[in-house]
Amino acid sequence: MTRFTIDIPDEKVPFFKELIKNLGLEKDINIPDEHKQVVLSRIESSKKNPGLLLEWDTIKDDFRID
Repeated sequence: MTRFTIDIPDEKVPFFKELIKNLGLEKDINIPDEHKQVVLSRIESSKKNPGLLLEWDTIKDDFRID
C-alpha cells in the first residue's frame, strides 16, 4: 500500500473529505475504551496542572532522530 502526505487548503477540506468518502478509502477506527480513558485522564490532569506542560517549540530541539 502506498501512503501520501498532502497539505489541503482549509477551504478545500470538505471537498477532500467527500472525495475520500466516495472513493471508499475512509476507514472506521475503533479506539478501545481503556485508551479513551487514559487520554481523557491526561487531558483533565493537564487542565489542573497547566504549568507541567512543555511547549513543543521549546523542547523540539532536544529530540534527536537517527
